[in-house]
Amino acid sequence: MRLSISAKERLVLTLRFLATGESFTSLNFQFRVGKSTISQIVSETCEALYRVLAKDYLKTPTTEEEWLDIAQEFHQKWQFPHCLGALDGKHINILPPAHSGSIYRNYKGRFSVLMMALVDAKYQFLYVSVGAQGRASDAGVFNESDFKKALDQGLLNIPAAKPLPLSNIQAPFVFLGDDAYPLRRPHEAILYSSDGL
Repeated sequence: MRLSISAKERLVLTLRFLATGESFTSLNFQFRVGKSTISQIVSETCEALYRVLAKDYLKTPTTEEEWLDIAQEFHQKWQFPHCLGALDGKHINILPPAHSGSIYRNYKGRFSVLMMALVDAKYQFLYVSVGAQGRASDAGVFNESDFKKALDQGLLNIPAAKPLPLSNIQAPFVFLGDDAYPLRRPHEAILYSSDGL
């Protein structure tokens, strides 16, 4: 019976795949592991990494104090007061799954899945949603996200409007996004587009 592939080898193989985007065929020659085994290893290792690290490294704030800390960082680093995060989507090119038709084909004619992410002033992820079909729009992914549902239901404890620094003008706390995201007012948080600022 063959020796099993160690956890260390699985991690190295997965990190190599994620860092370089090399094909499973190329990794097959480098690691002397079958392509179908590589596919399974990458999937299982990514799931394990997410399960173990998500609580510490991918935590969406849920208290007013956490949001105020983020807003303070945006103000200090980018001179933008009352900002709670920057939101955008990114297409990740894929080979289309078998028999999927055109549902993964994006507006550029490529096959992709969408990642929508919210980051703080230091570009650290606060929220990530990955896996929407490439034909979806950023606004469509946002509308279906659990992030939007949490905003709508007031579960994130967004701070109430406060005066802007060195002013007595009351202003709400906001999330920044491009023109793909709608202007909205859920529970005091407004999602502004860059064109609207």
